[in-house]
Amino acid sequence: MANPMNYANPEYPSHYTERTLDDDNTPATNPVTDEGATLGRVLFYDKELSINRTISCSSCHEQSLGFTASKRFSTGFAGGETGRHSMRLANARFFAGEHMCWDERAENLEDQALQPVMDGVEMGFDADAGGLDALVTRLEGTSYYPVLFEWAFGSTQITETRMRSALAQYVRSIVSTASRFDEGLAAVGAPARGPGPGSGRGRGGGGRGAGGRGLGDGLGGGRGLGGGLGGGGGGGGLGDGPGRGPIAGLVGSFFAGAAGVSARLTVVCVATLALAALGATILPAHRASTLNPMRALRQEE
Repeated sequence: MANPMNYANPEYPSHYTERTLDDDNTPATNPVTDEGATLGRVLFYDKELSINRTISCSSCHEQSLGFTASKRFSTGFAGGETGRHSMRLANARFFAGEHMCWDERAENLEDQALQPVMDGVEMGFDADAGGLDALVTRLEGTSYYPVLFEWAFGSTQITETRMRSALAQYVRSIVSTASRFDEGLAAVGAPARGPGPGSGRGRGGGGRGAGGRGLGDGLGGGRGLGGGLGGGGGGGGLGDGPGRGPIAGLVGSFFAGAAGVSARLTVVCVATLALAALGATILPAHRASTLNPMRALRQEE
């Protein structure tokens, strides 16, 4: 614990603009610290937080899937199904809404953090099982939590507030910076390359999926969006037009698979919605529903 990971001072890439960073919902009362986020990470992956020690927070929020779930509903500690899909946690730090959870019952990440633990289906520490007092007693009996709480908060005392704070700190440290969407977004601000408007050939046109042969000549003389939505290898963007410009980079990174965001529609994420909005803007005259980004992702499941 002498050299914890750097949670407190992350280096964000250049495409994280001031507008994005201004949406940081970290409260002044709970700044992210290396020690607090490390404790939160231990809590997040620890099955001790479920009543029968069978699942952890990470059971429903899988790291490999952007901290969401592969199934429509998740399985709780006793085999029951959750009432809703497990929301993704990546980039929750920059969520600018007023409430958390699908039904908006949580005021913030701190409020949301322990609700699954107290749920009678999810992790089981509901009122009948003794609630969070029972969980505190359990954690006090471990060899490692008193040490971790002292490291993070200055004393061995384990409280509900401290658990919420640590979990919220860890969740705020889960930020996407290198997904396919990030790469495309970074290209928006990159200098255009190539001989100029009208001379690009495009990178699409070769896919055999739902996109067919694309939308004709694109915006700058290229081959348009090509195929690739249903598994083809095309989808390079709206022609290269002004060199390999920003639109080509952003659209291409999505229609070529967007694997970093998750090609399967496992959760409605900011990246998916942003690209769906982009598709609605640049494809208004195209009537083929198969080119709707949201439907295309579903077809790839």
